[in-house]
Amino acid sequence: MEPADLLIAISASGETADILEPLDVVRGSGIPTVAITVRPRSRITAADHVLIGVAARESDMRPAAMSSRTGQLFIGDSLFALVYQRRADQAGAAVTASHQMLAPRRARKDPS
Repeated sequence: MEPADLLIAISASGETADILEPLDVVRGSGIPTVAITVRPRSRITAADHVLIGVAARESDMRPAAMSSRTGQLFIGDSLFALVYQRRADQAGAAVTASHQMLAPRRARKDPS
């Protein structure tokens, strides 16, 4: 990543290691970051970035999942659509590069 890029980190708990690690890697590099979380007092908020809070009231049916996930996905999808509309020429290449960079992590987690 370069300073012209933007790293968006999404974690309902704000404590997910796989989300906090990339923020730690880019800290101090000049790369801007955005964190989207439900928990404003979590570790994700200690990083140097813009924070978008998602208000979520979980039900007993499926606690800590449904409303927070829906709110975070909505914000993520909205940001993606806005960026893609403004930079369609670069967006396809960036999405492909992101998939390639994350492939080793997905392969480590694949049980087969």
